Amino acid sequence: MRGKTDRLSAGILGLTIALVAGCNSGYSSGNGGDAEGDDPDQLDRPGIAWIDPASGNYVGGEVVTLYTAGFQDDFLMHWPTVFFGSEQAAITSVSSFTVEAVTPTNVRGAVDVEVRATGVSESAILEQGYTYYDYGDPPPFGGPCSSPPAFKIVFCVDRSEGMGAWAGAFVGPDGQVREGTWWDRAVAEVSISLTQLTPNVEFGIVTYGCDIDLFRPDLVAADVSEIIAALDWLQNQSPAGDTGTGPAQAAAFRLADGGEVGIGVCYLLSHGLPECGADGWQAHKALALSANTMGHPLHAVGLGDESDAAVFLREMAAATGGTYLHVQ
Repeated sequence: MRGKTDRLSAGILGLTIALVAGCNSGYSSGNGGDAEGDDPDQLDRPGIAWIDPASGNYVGGEVVTLYTAGFQDDFLMHWPTVFFGSEQAAITSVSSFTVEAVTPTNVRGAVDVEVRATGVSESAILEQGYTYYDYGDPPPFGGPCSSPPAFKIVFCVDRSEGMGAWAGAFVGPDGQVREGTWWDRAVAEVSISLTQLTPNVEFGIVTYGCDIDLFRPDLVAADVSEIIAALDWLQNQSPAGDTGTGPAQAAAFRLADGGEVGIGVCYLLSHGLPECGADGWQAHKALALSANTMGHPLHAVGLGDESDAAVFLREMAAATGGTYLHVQ
């Protein structure tokens, strides 16, 4: 089980980006997190989702961003090492699921790119993930995972009274360890995820008790102004009321139906069993899933002591081909 100060987004959001990018062929074997899905052997593996840019001059010195998935290690706590072929790269910055590196000098042609975690024994290799060329060569066209795909994400976050329970220590958006409630932690995790989104992503946020609030009535592009507005919107809410997960997740699925691309990805963060809006958790499950007419995968995160709520969330995720993660 992951430690109390580990990030959700490093394992869940990064994993989803890798799956949407269609870059699973770049995965290497390794130790994964607590995510559960239809194919744990695949989903739990650390991987490199894509590299941006995926090519550069053979003399090196170019800054690239590696988008990773499925690592248990928190890169902010333990900076990883990165290799382009057999040459180690200099790391300039890290985030919850990205590593910024400076390419080393290398031979011309395609090389494997490897990320090695230092806090725990994990690694991932993207075969021929980066191409070196000379200034006289025409730049290569892309690579196996050369640019992030356009996709959409909807967060559905429980803000019922139970989310006001004490969560203890966690890593905040500023990378510092802090203490707070489960609502504080959920807001921190969504905030971390939002600040990692690129403008090709459309996003939406739903928060709920028995009532339901939407950040925007439709999906919006992840530009700076919308992300700042979303962060302020989340900070101005507080836990209250009972838990109406079924109607809220149904609203999140309908929100995901919009936008410029087809299938989206939904995240559900919740603390307990649903209590209002339907009669029993099976009814909540049926209500939510009936709204998922486009088949959006749902990744569910259970916050706090594992209980019957874990069964509900796990079944919700499994029914959509998504994953479940429990964080205590």
